[in-house]
Amino acid sequence: MQKRSGILNCKNRLFLLLMGILLFSLNQEVFSYTPERNLSAPRPSTPPVTPLPPSASQRVDEQEIETEYNEETNTPEDYTTNIFSETTEEEISSETGQQFQIFVQTGHTATPVTVAYSPDGSYILSGGRDKKLILWDAWRYTQLKTIGIPEESLTSVAFSPDGYYTLSAIESPNMNIKLWEINSGTLIRTFSGENNLVYSVAFSPDGMHFASGGADNRVLWWSIEQEIPLMEMNGHEGWVRCVSISPDGRYILSGSDDKTLKIWSTESGKELKTFRGHTEGIIDAAFSPDGKTIISVSVSESPKMWDINTGYEIKSFEVNSATSVAFSPNGQYVVFGEVGNIELWGLPEGKKLKSFGKANTLYNDVTFSPDGTGIVTTSDDNALKFWEIPSGKAIASAGGLLRPISAVSVSPDGGKLIIGQDYGDLSIWDLNSGQQISKISGGISIGDVHINSGGTRAFAGGWDQFDYKSGIKVWEVSTGQESGKYQKESSHWVQSLSLTTDEKTLLWSCGPDLFVTNLTDNHERTLKAGDDEIISSQIGNNGLYALSSNIRNTYLWNIQEGKLIKTLEGDWKGTLSEDGETAVLVREDSRQNNLRVVYWSLSENREVRNFPVGFSVVLPAEPDSYQYRSLEKIALSPDGKTLAWSSGSNIYLYNIETGEKIKKMPGHLNSITSLGFSPNGLFVYSGSLDGTTRLWSTANGKEIIQFLNFDSSEWVALTPQGYYTASENGAENLKISMEGMAFPVKPIEHLFNSPEIVQSALSGEEILMGENASDIYTLINERNYNPPFFMLGLVEFILIVLIIFGFPFLIAIIDVLRSEFVNENKQIWLLVVVFLPLIGPVLYFFIGRKQKIRN
Repeated sequence: MQKRSGILNCKNRLFLLLMGILLFSLNQEVFSYTPERNLSAPRPSTPPVTPLPPSASQRVDEQEIETEYNEETNTPEDYTTNIFSETTEEEISSETGQQFQIFVQTGHTATPVTVAYSPDGSYILSGGRDKKLILWDAWRYTQLKTIGIPEESLTSVAFSPDGYYTLSAIESPNMNIKLWEINSGTLIRTFSGENNLVYSVAFSPDGMHFASGGADNRVLWWSIEQEIPLMEMNGHEGWVRCVSISPDGRYILSGSDDKTLKIWSTESGKELKTFRGHTEGIIDAAFSPDGKTIISVSVSESPKMWDINTGYEIKSFEVNSATSVAFSPNGQYVVFGEVGNIELWGLPEGKKLKSFGKANTLYNDVTFSPDGTGIVTTSDDNALKFWEIPSGKAIASAGGLLRPISAVSVSPDGGKLIIGQDYGDLSIWDLNSGQQISKISGGISIGDVHINSGGTRAFAGGWDQFDYKSGIKVWEVSTGQESGKYQKESSHWVQSLSLTTDEKTLLWSCGPDLFVTNLTDNHERTLKAGDDEIISSQIGNNGLYALSSNIRNTYLWNIQEGKLIKTLEGDWKGTLSEDGETAVLVREDSRQNNLRVVYWSLSENREVRNFPVGFSVVLPAEPDSYQYRSLEKIALSPDGKTLAWSSGSNIYLYNIETGEKIKKMPGHLNSITSLGFSPNGLFVYSGSLDGTTRLWSTANGKEIIQFLNFDSSEWVALTPQGYYTASENGAENLKISMEGMAFPVKPIEHLFNSPEIVQSALSGEEILMGENASDIYTLINERNYNPPFFMLGLVEFILIVLIIFGFPFLIAIIDVLRSEFVNENKQIWLLVVVFLPLIGPVLYFFIGRKQKIRN
């Protein structure tokens, strides 16, 4: 009995030892476990590097960047170097004093057309028609940094092989290729040449050279250390739409509108081979990873695979309307982007494996991740989409949350704000609470909006998508029911509308015609001056006078008499004073390099004031060249003392009475479409193509709040300090940026979801930030990134196998060795347990133990 007890104690001790090891391992793994995409884990990063030396004429002066806008000289802000926006610590600190920022990942606000992965797969670059180059975190699908490039839309981007730099090409009448340092967003060099429009750029494998192709039919070969090309390659008879460099760096591949592909030597610039067989222009082409084949994509034609050595076509792919092509890193797959579809094909057999994507969506560009497990696409819904290979499952979408704002207006009593978006949605906001109170799907492509006093009726002018007519629709805000419409048979949209304070007279434009509608009896008069489309118009609050502008002239009207008072030739921007008696007109004066402001008395029909505003409209750009800033929108405060205007993505304020220096209000990421003052003059409102509507303090020019409408019908009102009020799921679109990373705001929503603070901000109170960045960072990690459940790792798996199978095995072996059996049964059961370790112990316990004669 004593002996058996010892054996049991030994077994128990062994069991307890194994369980202790298991529990210790589990405890360690719970705190050190890293999920597949752990957002708090360190990410491979591009270390600080010494930028390539720019030329003396283009050296980036950091002090100039920091003081882009100098109030003494009225020097402009963002046309000469980079602007990284949204998440850089320097900008955040200068604006709010915080080490973090809560923001909306807006992404591209116009179609992204080009995309590239960093070599290590950690980052993605995309460029689009919104003139933005965006750096994304490829692990978290979050937007990290944005470079605003004001010239034109981007056509091509490329990462250097070391991941430190990027090239960008823009759709400019003058060739414009720029080299940027990724970490800081510093512009290293601008490359000049005789190219017209550049369609494609590609880095060489050594990172010291690159190729470009464009609208002058040439291929150019460059050194990144020189601003002019090393070689030019002539031979194409059409625009060069794509260039690619072979994996060994010896060859350049180019595709052209002339329906041919060409191979060029990077050493001599000599044309080595021409591939003929396409019947349409070639828009994309790529080398295989081994450099032995190429695949080309042509307009409305099947993509083709070619043999590099022979120049012969190997096969064609039955793909309709392909727009882009990419090889997988291992060369086993090829993916095509097209209209409404993405297709994955297996190589070398050329078999179609999978089709996926969204109908009616144009996929402009597609590329594989460096590990070959996924692809990223750009599309005309403004979003980057991430797909798993080979399943074709959509993993995530980045950007594309907001649609451009067409027009914004505040009710005459200052209580409501109406926002019109380009695809027909209207949203009504309460300016006391910051809450969205109504949303109307108007079925009208919007040119302008208005909301009456009290916010009871909403007006939208544009193009009626159901009746196929130009006109205005009216809705009751409380019910969302349509209550009236005014239409014209015209191919033009309604571009502008305004209402008198007494709500009796409606002024609106359609094409070159100006309409005055009496809302009491619906009587209508037509005014016309010139044959150009009217782009803006306004009626005075007293209903006596109005102004209208087209691309050539501005016209002043006597509404009561239906008579033209004055024609001002040139591109004037105009607005009316609060009493409707004076027209304030502003235009650019490039000779004097300022703005010219004219006050015109409508009752006396004469100029009463004429003065300049010191705002540079001609800016030095590159050596011996200039950049011209355009005046886009203007507004006058109700008291007539402050003038506001927009240029690019910025707003400026000027005190007319004192001549006080201009206040600059940066923040929008794209052109501004609407600008105005609140009825009490305390804030300026603006709407932008970036999809945001913002309120700004007239007193200090600081942003008060921004209103955001998402495609999902969710909404958020967000202060610069990060406090917000939102719809039920609106905050899911918010991110917090800190320490160079972006995280969801959900884990810390209790700190920032504050309708009370939003109301305080709207009432004019100064909002301060009291939270500590380190505390917030700790909360983010505790609440969001330590998983609340246990997942098996290798150690746990081995221990569980040992417990389930090893423990019975050991007990069975010990029991067989210590027991006596009849005849040879001991040897037999020992062999059974040893050679059948999974089922042997089970058989022994149920059968073998009965054959024992003693222990």
